Amino acid sequence: MKNFFYFLSRVCLTITLLIFTTSVFGYTVASLTATYKSGQVFLTWQNPAATNLKYKLYRSPVMITSSLDLAASTYLGYVRDNSSQNIRKSNVKRLPYYFTIDPASGPLASTNGLYVATSASSSNWYYAVTVVTLSNNQEDQTIIAGSNSLNNGVNEVVATPQPILQKTTSLEGGIVQYEYVNWGDNQNAPNYPPFNNAGSYGYNFSVFTKGSYTNKSLYFYVKDNNPLSSDATTLCDNCISLKMDDWLPNGSNTYWVGYNTGYDMYSTTNPVFSSGSVGTYSQARVRQTLLWIRKNFPVDTNKVYLTGNSHNGFGALFLAVMNPDLITVAYASSAPILVKSAPGSSFEREWCSSVTNVPSDVIDFRTGIAIPIWNLMDMRYMYRLNYDRGVPYLTGVNGKNDTKVGWVGKFHWYDSVNVTHQGGLWFWDQRQHSGTNRQFTDIETTPNYERFTMAHSYPAFAYCSINQNPGTGDSKNGDANGALDGYLDWTDESIADQSCQYSIYCFVKDMYMGGILYPKQYDSCTTDITLRHLQLFKPLSGQTISWSVNNNGQTVQSGNFLYQGGCITVKGVKIFRSGSSITLTIDNCLKSVPAEAGISAKAKVIITSSGYYLLLDLPETDPVQMKIFDLMGRMVNANNYYLEKGRNSIPIQTLTPGLYIAIAESRNFRETVKFAVTR
Repeated sequence: MKNFFYFLSRVCLTITLLIFTTSVFGYTVASLTATYKSGQVFLTWQNPAATNLKYKLYRSPVMITSSLDLAASTYLGYVRDNSSQNIRKSNVKRLPYYFTIDPASGPLASTNGLYVATSASSSNWYYAVTVVTLSNNQEDQTIIAGSNSLNNGVNEVVATPQPILQKTTSLEGGIVQYEYVNWGDNQNAPNYPPFNNAGSYGYNFSVFTKGSYTNKSLYFYVKDNNPLSSDATTLCDNCISLKMDDWLPNGSNTYWVGYNTGYDMYSTTNPVFSSGSVGTYSQARVRQTLLWIRKNFPVDTNKVYLTGNSHNGFGALFLAVMNPDLITVAYASSAPILVKSAPGSSFEREWCSSVTNVPSDVIDFRTGIAIPIWNLMDMRYMYRLNYDRGVPYLTGVNGKNDTKVGWVGKFHWYDSVNVTHQGGLWFWDQRQHSGTNRQFTDIETTPNYERFTMAHSYPAFAYCSINQNPGTGDSKNGDANGALDGYLDWTDESIADQSCQYSIYCFVKDMYMGGILYPKQYDSCTTDITLRHLQLFKPLSGQTISWSVNNNGQTVQSGNFLYQGGCITVKGVKIFRSGSSITLTIDNCLKSVPAEAGISAKAKVIITSSGYYLLLDLPETDPVQMKIFDLMGRMVNANNYYLEKGRNSIPIQTLTPGLYIAIAESRNFRETVKFAVTR
């Protein structure tokens, strides 16, 4: 009996200790503070002296004073251990680095916690932070006002968040590197999409200025190796270049797309998904970064160029077709033209299983239905989807001996380029994925980026009669090397894109491989020509378009067709080495007469339901540069436009409330107007 009572006392003691341990060894944070700036709330606190924890953030319109208040509060998301540490930078630099959220105060301490919450509504909000012990998944919901719960609310206003400068470095050759961190979370704010499905996370990117870069091109090196490396600066001279990241905390990447809404970006043991949807978080983050750079660096927004290799090359193509309003050209080498998770691969645990096709968060504008993820990540589908609207100028090179991404001809890629009349220049040769055994040089396959601008149109060729034959899909079938439209070119200066008439001079050129002339050269061919990125030549449905082809002063082809909307294509056009002048004219087209003979005495800024616009009356068609300055004399926006004679309305990109000066200038005039932004 004595032993029994002894045993019973030990059991009771054990139970008591377990209960006590659950209470005592829970954790809470201390010294919670919050600062609002630019559409985000920066919350910091003192971490407990423990690891393997998760910190959950709650928001409420009233002060959170007890654990009972948490049930009525909104759970926003979480961060993990070391949330003040820039883990990605620490990994690539092999030294500990901590985030700076206020440049005047320097980096946070290692003992700090950090959560950056995007403001989804304009209101006064209270916040509280609790701690989950991951070893037992127990959340300590103890609330201590003024310690892990705010005593005072945060007055928030919905606004576009701004990246925060972490470091500025002068590199060799006069290059300056600006390191930024862009914070995003899982909130779908009115003007800022979610960057992930978990909660606050800081994303690194670097902007480099090189040479005389004002009002010059932006080159984006799509490469996920290191967002702080300077390799993007090799792409150009006298320009601005960008290096971003596609890295997840668990070490994976997203092909610059995103991942399943059920995916845990911190875990390496996610399940295979057969349901849910895929959020295009990475694409959204890139878009927001590009929009910010356009507003905060003096780039020519009509000249934004992307390049990438392998899966990063797919990223360049994907980002381009998703953002045709921001991207001018994308070049991809050895890139897949479609991506789908292989059976048993880790991507079944990131997107979905290979035998399912869950929806993405991208809506098909034709149907209003979400596009399935394997369709979205298939360039053939995206080309068809954008048949009439067009895509940026896309170009690339692939190898018939590429066993990593496969021979793209197997998926009838070159047929898709022709069928959709999207154009571009697409090479193939005997290279392996690494580039070994390449026959075309990089110089031969890399596009002349600078000739392309969103302010000018260009011809998209299809079904050129002298193209080499890529084969039927078997890598052993067809010509060993070649290109779609490798023999065709045009002169940029010849393009006359007017409201009633369009003309361009195209020609057959020499084609080179490995620095020498390709074995076969030609004097003429036939090809379809689709006019892409038209500026002024925009007929109405039902109008008749007449066309002609002239060679050496002689009309060699002519015809007309009834325009029924969509892209404009002339089929079977004869192109000569000596040149073909192609002209399209809208029948019975009358040019609009401006209300005033000259320039308005003052430029005007008007407000519409869709935003602010600068109105200009131009005496003639002309390229125009518009710059916007704040009253401190700092340029906050610069854009180039190709405007037609007469009345023009120029959209003014989103600005914070305040007074601004807009200067519109061309070779023939200069107009200045002062205006106020009130919303």
